[in-house]
Amino acid sequence: MTVTQADAGTLWEELAARVAAGDRFAGLFGTRSEGAPLVLSALVATANNIDTLEAPLPPGAASYPALTPRLGAAFWYERVIHDRFGVVPEGLPADQHVTGYGVFTIPHGPVRSGVMEAIEYLVETPGEAIPHLNMRVFYKHRGVAERFAGMTPADAVLLAERAECIVSVAHALAFCHAVEQIAGCRPRRASCRSGSCWNR
Repeated sequence: MTVTQADAGTLWEELAARVAAGDRFAGLFGTRSEGAPLVLSALVATANNIDTLEAPLPPGAASYPALTPRLGAAFWYERVIHDRFGVVPEGLPADQHVTGYGVFTIPHGPVRSGVMEAIEYLVETPGEAIPHLNMRVFYKHRGVAERFAGMTPADAVLLAERAECIVSVAHALAFCHAVEQIAGCRPRRASCRSGSCWNR
């Protein structure tokens, strides 16, 4: 894993250039240690690695230049950063709203939707057609991500498999793969000489 640090504007340009060249944008996150400024971390997946581009914000910063205008996939991540830390991504496109005679909004939810947190769907319609659907994916937070902080892998895998009941195996497996990759280790394969073991 490679970590690069610079100001947000410089890193966003580098990130957009790498994505245009074939690398894959894998997420944008904010972290803040006690007494330290907010750090924005963008993940870039290459063929054999995951690089981290970090942009520490100045102490007390209330905003930063938004990544979304350069890379549309960052939109929901920047919404989360704003919701959690109150820092404004300047230049983030506003939600589209439909206007006109007879148009009304139907709020539906919040409802659980697979691996995501509770979602609210705002259906904007004049009747039959639905010209716009606004999904508020981060309508309600359970704080699952924060609970992982400081946990040992043995305890955290239990939390991973309980985050969403219908995908408990997938979440636990993904967590274990991530820990193995970060630690640079390969798990030993179980074997059984008696022939009665399922893991052969």
